[in-house]
Amino acid sequence: MTEADIATTGRAPLRLSREARTVHERIQYGEAIPDGEPGLDELLELGLIVRDPIKPGRYVESDLHRAERTHIEHQRQVIASALDRMEQVHSFFSGLPRRQAQPGEGGVEFLASVQEASAAIATALDEMTDEVLTAHPLERPEHALKLSLPRDLQLLSEGKKLRTIYPESARSRGPENAWAAAVTAHGAEVRTLAGGFQRLVIVDRCLALVANSIGRPMPANGAYKITHPALIAHLRELYEDQWQRADPWMGGRRRPPKDTVTTTTTRAILRGMSAGKKASQIAKELQVSVRTVSNHLTRLYRALDIEPGNQFALGEWWASTEERKLD
Repeated sequence: MTEADIATTGRAPLRLSREARTVHERIQYGEAIPDGEPGLDELLELGLIVRDPIKPGRYVESDLHRAERTHIEHQRQVIASALDRMEQVHSFFSGLPRRQAQPGEGGVEFLASVQEASAAIATALDEMTDEVLTAHPLERPEHALKLSLPRDLQLLSEGKKLRTIYPESARSRGPENAWAAAVTAHGAEVRTLAGGFQRLVIVDRCLALVANSIGRPMPANGAYKITHPALIAHLRELYEDQWQRADPWMGGRRRPPKDTVTTTTTRAILRGMSAGKKASQIAKELQVSVRTVSNHLTRLYRALDIEPGNQFALGEWWASTEERKLD
């Protein structure tokens, strides 16, 4: 294969060497170029020059429009050949015998019973190293919460992370309030989300369980156990989207003060933080310094008896206070 062929098949950039450019300029100025000059063969192979039909031993510049059309036509032939080859590959592999796929191959397995789903989650939790993400769109029975709490606290004591999403209605239910208060006291993060969302369990980046239908208890219609890395990554993105839209919740561990503690500026800062904005962005929008934003937050932390810098606790208070409705 010539250098021109390599260039036009897309296997290397279509470009000229420094030597070829120099020779091309010399030919444009009418200079005689001896055979064997570095860069001369490159120009010939690319069709940028031809031998002078009138003056033997000399070269002249080609019609560049024609040369361009020639290259484009060659590229079309390359593409047509590649497409034809793709069809051959498909036909070839389609005709080969294949063994029967086994359950769970491809990273997706259907679990028909609650026992299977629970066993899959228990195994994954025993082997987890980082984080478990859960989303519960329906009310969790009190007995299930009591069974879950010791395991959840054990994971947190081992330095594992736990994030959970409940529906907004959970704030008015005692068992879920008690569970949320207990786990957030040990470092877990819990949020509530208005509206429907998908029931989901993700352990590290190794396993995910998805309900067979949105908004139905997992055992009712079975669940899908997913171990395919790309699918798990997609589900984590779905979870993060739900998480960002949810409001922090500490199960009623922290009660809002009786008196109003925010100002117009403080509320603007809190709304910006809820939207995921950085302090520098908020300061720019309010036309104040970042230090001023920090001072407002420091006073608010002190008024709420929240440890300075604990944005999760601050966000939980902001999500539950009537002061959000001011202004």
